Amino acid sequence: MPLRGALEDARLTIAFLPLVARTRWRLWRVPVASSSAAWRELATRELDAARARNAPPLVAFEVWRRAHAVKRAARLVPGATCLTQALSLQSILSSCGENTSLILGVDKNSKPGAKINFEAHAWIEWNGRVIIGGPIDRWKPLLTIAPPMLTTPSGESESKAPVGDPSKLVNASSPSQ
Repeated sequence: MPLRGALEDARLTIAFLPLVARTRWRLWRVPVASSSAAWRELATRELDAARARNAPPLVAFEVWRRAHAVKRAARLVPGATCLTQALSLQSILSSCGENTSLILGVDKNSKPGAKINFEAHAWIEWNGRVIIGGPIDRWKPLLTIAPPMLTTPSGESESKAPVGDPSKLVNASSPSQ
């Protein structure tokens, strides 16, 4: 049984390697700040396609397995940062019908306007839990890229993933944050 699990993990890693490499290449060509709406549209299209074909929901173990496969694939791609991994995983999970939120944040200890000591980080949340890019204690969220939440006929939200407007960045020095 453990061998079968290891083979499945290796298969997923190999399957996700081209996606991670393609995501890294896209990020190299176009910065995420100028294309966040495009990333959101892509995730929305993949999510809609999965729902149209009635993709069964993934159990938590399968979501975590995919997250770890993306991490392993990213080790083989030069420059595959947390953002590359997060965008790749969001694409994978959206194509499986899972609604996720990609969150971009900055170090809480960064000084507003400082040109040094600035660090940014990206992570994915699924059903309110960080599945790639954690722990996030030191990061202050600035931008959320997520497909729009769908509502059921009864008017209830189908997903717990938060939705943010990717066209507007939150001011890091805002006292309300």
